[in-house]
Amino acid sequence: MGVAYIFNGGSSGISATDSSMADHSITGQGRMGYASAMGDVNGDGYGDLVIGASDYSGLQGITYIFHGSTSGIITNTAAGANLILNYTGSNEFGYAVALGDVNGDGYDDLANGAYRVSGFSGLAFIYYSTGAGGISSTAATSISGPGGSNFACGIGLGDINGDGFSDLIVGGNAYAGSAGGVWIFHSSGSAGVTVGSYTLANTVIVGETTSNFGIRLFTGDVNGDGYADLAVGAPQYGSFFGRSYVFNSTGTTSGITVSSATSANTIINAFSISAVGLGVVLGDINGDGYDDFATGAPSYSTSQGRVYINLSDGNQVSSGSVNLISGQSTNQAFGNAVMISDINGDGLGDLVAAAYVYPDGVALSGRVYVFHGNGSGYAATSANSATSIISGFTGSEFGSNLVDVNIPKDLYPKFLGVWTFGNLEAYRIQI
Repeated sequence: MGVAYIFNGGSSGISATDSSMADHSITGQGRMGYASAMGDVNGDGYGDLVIGASDYSGLQGITYIFHGSTSGIITNTAAGANLILNYTGSNEFGYAVALGDVNGDGYDDLANGAYRVSGFSGLAFIYYSTGAGGISSTAATSISGPGGSNFACGIGLGDINGDGFSDLIVGGNAYAGSAGGVWIFHSSGSAGVTVGSYTLANTVIVGETTSNFGIRLFTGDVNGDGYADLAVGAPQYGSFFGRSYVFNSTGTTSGITVSSATSANTIINAFSISAVGLGVVLGDINGDGYDDFATGAPSYSTSQGRVYINLSDGNQVSSGSVNLISGQSTNQAFGNAVMISDINGDGLGDLVAAAYVYPDGVALSGRVYVFHGNGSGYAATSANSATSIISGFTGSEFGSNLVDVNIPKDLYPKFLGVWTFGNLEAYRIQI
């Protein structure tokens, strides 16, 4: 079972202190909310929400698309979604989802992952928008991955090569003996992504030894050149020390061309068992027009957890962190999910970070923390000093996932906090 909670922003930020104070909620089955994405799939100017429930019906998985309106999302149940997608077998369909305009028609399309297909070879699907009707019920593209790779455990969309069409980025954290890999498939234009195999990727980036590279990925623009850059997490690098990577596009039609994680423009390291990279996000923290970087390290200091903040210098993300924010106490996994969004409308990116097993790793209530930006990062060094703290209830794992949403498009974004039952998925799917 899962519940997605939507909290509205405002000039003072988020005022809620517990999950029951959410402005809206949607209830469903099968760990609903473990993956989510936001975009406009029907071109009406209102944000639409995609939510995956990969544990649905014995790990078959299911994906829900909810259309936004002037009143936001109306339904309170997953069954009331505008479109419900599924796939056969116990393949965890909907484990990773992303939205972006792959074929350049002005409507966002859906990329969806099912990493268990064919013995963990995995499949990445693309469902194109039909226009005003939203996402098609039939996938136009399905791309198979290499055997045992967990291909499509991570999914992203972004215009890597600057041609005006979103490209597909797929992660497979178990590839090459759990080194992990990321495959980039360029859109061909109005036909979108048309290939059917990982062997036809335009770029393949292989992770470092047993690092689980590719389980988390996120696109943004760290140098303001209009080309999407890529952040990737590898939380098991160095026996769970973890590493995060940022790859800049070349600013040409070739996009990102490196073949090894070690060739990243920026590498963020941990110096103890931390699982750095389990959460990665790009967003403009200081209002200078360049996307900055935040990464979670939920295993830091006996799972107290920590979040690293690294600013862009206008060319690339700096490898030196301007902020280190630690969790409240041990066994809370602070930083399991992170998000950057201007929640209070002041032009600065605010940080949202979760501790999904708060308070002790047993009660599993979960907490979500909001930190307002101050122009150079965040003043806080501890989750105790967050601007807002929102608590879940016992057993809810509140904060298992976070996504920036803005459904009626106003000045203030909102954010979505999700609770589910189960264990942190990075460890659940490793092989």
